[in-house]
Amino acid sequence: MEFPRSHRLELELTSNCTLSCPQCPRVTRWDKRHEWHNGNIDSSALEDAIDDHVQMVAFAGSYGDGIYHKNFVDVLAMMKRKGLDISVDTNGSYIKQDKWNQIAEVISDMGTSCRFTFSIDGPHDNFTTYRVNGDWPSIELGIRTLAKAGVRRLVWKYIVFKYNSSYEDIKRAYDKAWELGCRGFQLVHTQRTAPGQFVAVEDFTDNLDRLEDYVAELEETRWNH
Repeated sequence: MEFPRSHRLELELTSNCTLSCPQCPRVTRWDKRHEWHNGNIDSSALEDAIDDHVQMVAFAGSYGDGIYHKNFVDVLAMMKRKGLDISVDTNGSYIKQDKWNQIAEVISDMGTSCRFTFSIDGPHDNFTTYRVNGDWPSIELGIRTLAKAGVRRLVWKYIVFKYNSSYEDIKRAYDKAWELGCRGFQLVHTQRTAPGQFVAVEDFTDNLDRLEDYVAELEETRWNH
């Protein structure tokens, strides 16, 4: 059986990350890190490795966060020169203002061809329950910097666990996302949870309905003003 080759390439640029999320394989397989902790991809080899078939590159991965690659900004710029769509999924912690400025300079004029997603599982004051060692000030700095630079597709991704499934938590996160400049708010259900943190969809469906009503009212107000 043959499968057509995808136009989408997923790149795990590095096995480095600053977080210790309980169900991340870098935590659950820490005793096997000699098998997966390989450092950084050689960025100088990427340009030749990506041929004309590739149309979109997603910076993601199972073990590492691409933003911690030492040449991340240069890699972004190279993808942009190639005319590729870009998707970045990051936790965004501990990145300094200078690097955020460099990232913003590269992607600010890419319009809808660049999506930048911040994984923040809860409102800013409890998301570290799962995103252990997350650093809110640097995440907020990153979102504000990219939004101010005109990056259009900024997304707050929120995995729903028991600790963050209340309407109040989801609403506070949505409000903060909008305030900072994220115009995408993505709720994700998962069964890969820490012990005691699984929440069934039916257990927070009413909260989702309330959020939809809340957002609809806000959008009507924004439209009228």
